[in-house]
Amino acid sequence: MFAHCINGLTGVTAIGPGIKNPPGLTPSFDFPVTGGTISPLGTDGVVDQAGGIQVANGGVGGSCASSTGVNIQQTNFANNPLSNYISSHVVIEGSVPTVGDQGVVMGRT
Repeated sequence: MFAHCINGLTGVTAIGPGIKNPPGLTPSFDFPVTGGTISPLGTDGVVDQAGGIQVANGGVGGSCASSTGVNIQQTNFANNPLSNYISSHVVIEGSVPTVGDQGVVMGRT
C-alpha cells in the first residue's frame, strides 16, 4: 500500500479568504459566503463560498522522505442542501503515484 505522506498539522492549510481554526488534531475551517440562493427553510438552494483547503505532501519520514511533492487544492465550494452534495474546483499538482490509493470519494452522510 502506498504511504500517505501528509502531516496532519502542517500539511493541511487554508486558502484565503478561508481560515483554519487552530489548534489541535482536528482543526475546523471557515469559508465566507459569497453568493447563491437558499430557501426560507434552508433546505434548498446553492450557497457559494470562497477560499479553500490545500493538502500538501510534506515528506514526514519513511518512504515519504524521497517522494515528490503533491499538492491538492480544493476551492470555490458550492453547497446544495437539497441534493446533499458539495461541489468544488480541484487542482492536483505534482507527481501522482501510479500505485496505491487512487480514488477519492467525498460526501455527506
